[in-house]
Amino acid sequence: MEAKNYPIMATIFHPDRMTSEFIDDKTSVNHDMSAIDVNSHFGDFLINMARANHNEFKTPEAKDKALVSNYKNIRTNAKNINYKGDLYIFK
Repeated sequence: MEAKNYPIMATIFHPDRMTSEFIDDKTSVNHDMSAIDVNSHFGDFLINMARANHNEFKTPEAKDKALVSNYKNIRTNAKNINYKGDLYIFK
């Protein structure tokens, strides 16, 4: 997802999966070198985009108030290999 008029984008893609997630189902995660290279490139791109943002919190208290850990998480216990873990809902 990418905003048309603002430098905002979102993804649920995890570049680390190609190098760290090994499961019995060989069709879920591609471990070919080409997949690892593409994921590395994409991860580097996201890091460079984040580094281009020079915003910062004015105080440590303001930063602490904005942390995701302040929100309730829902443990999904999903069996689907494409998503498992915690889910955060922001209102």
